[in-house]
Amino acid sequence: MPAEQATRVRAWQAPGVARTPTKAELAGAYGAVIPDLVRDDLRVLLVGINPGLWSGWSGLHFGRPTNRLWLTLYESGLTDRRLRPEQTDELLRAGIGVTNLVNRATARADELSDEEIRAGVPRLIASAGDRAAWRCSGSAPTGSRSGGPGR
Repeated sequence: MPAEQATRVRAWQAPGVARTPTKAELAGAYGAVIPDLVRDDLRVLLVGINPGLWSGWSGLHFGRPTNRLWLTLYESGLTDRRLRPEQTDELLRAGIGVTNLVNRATARADELSDEEIRAGVPRLIASAGDRAAWRCSGSAPTGSRSGGPGR
């Protein structure tokens, strides 16, 4: 993420401010890039098609606080409480990362071209690492001790 983007405080991030973006702000979020939230020791990597406009506006994956993902992570036992989109450090501490095939925010996934989606596969494999690439392809990476996909 560019330094100027990393240091920019979004309106919703100001202390004590929780609000809904305006239509103009959501329209302005078209094409915003949301960086991957990954690290080497993840238990789970959530893979989306691409971020929505609310995420583009907030700069966060699953940026709408009412997104069902946050409750689902808690109810499934993957997190010890219901997290909010801005709690990325806690999400990573829980061993959960997030990436997308295409990092560009749009209102709907059907606004992406087939080429954009296909181009995201190698990036996804690079983000997920060797084990995930092996699970997707069915062939074990060099040095793997496991007996096969999903084992």
